[in-house]
Amino acid sequence: MPAVSRIYTFDVDYLMSDQVSLFAEYAREKYHKRMISRNRTPASGMSTSLGWGTGQACDTPNNDWESTYRDFFDTYADQPSYRAHVLAVSIQYHF
Repeated sequence: MPAVSRIYTFDVDYLMSDQVSLFAEYAREKYHKRMISRNRTPASGMSTSLGWGTGQACDTPNNDWESTYRDFFDTYADQPSYRAHVLAVSIQYHF
């Protein structure tokens, strides 16, 4: 099974007046990964081959391993904003 990632996002902007607005956001991230491998000791002068002969590599299905990784993230954000116009100067406040 290949690595699968899914990300869902949703956001809303609401303008209450010319000066006040609200913003909210939600994101859901889902990650899934499966790894399969074999731990293999290479051939050398010293035998670690579990009785398969001197200097041979230890290449047996007993050295197979598997790992499954799953992770979820939920992210929330909100922000009120206030904008004031004073003598042609714009001032913005973000809380």
